[in-house]
Amino acid sequence: MKWLSDNYKWLFDGVGGALVVALLAYVAQKLFRSKTGQETVAGKPASDGRQAAALLVITPKLEGALFNLRRAASGDKRQGEVPDQELLRRMGVDLAAASTEYSQKKLLIDVSLTHKIDEFFSKVVSAGISLNHALDPMTPNHWRRAQEIADKELPPLLQAIQTDSRAVIHRYSSDG
Repeated sequence: MKWLSDNYKWLFDGVGGALVVALLAYVAQKLFRSKTGQETVAGKPASDGRQAAALLVITPKLEGALFNLRRAASGDKRQGEVPDQELLRRMGVDLAAASTEYSQKKLLIDVSLTHKIDEFFSKVVSAGISLNHALDPMTPNHWRRAQEIADKELPPLLQAIQTDSRAVIHRYSSDG
């Protein structure tokens, strides 16, 4: 309870609020996922089409979240550029939208791909929290960790997600 009273301002401002919403949506999807049947359409599982549709929604949102995170974590800002707090808010919105879709369709997505998407969510939230701390003048040394995640760890992970997603989407579209 002491932590909450010490950090309420950060927790409930725009950036922290967006991160909290994204984190809560991610946790909710972990707790409340539903089971689906194995219906078939034209001899193939109906879930293939739903999986492809879900990935077509999720992947661009992950790309948007990473774009905004990388801009916020970059050291070279130009005059008139969108403030870091706004970039983090946009990242949180994209991440929450991806998480909502993902939580509804997770059971339709291949296990290896779900592990990559889970890791992506975890790393983005971690980098967002580091950046949020870095925006506080009392804790500036969080920038380096956020930049490392945004520039070195997340791009290859997103690339792997995109590759796997394309394979699923193309497999579905070539079968149908």
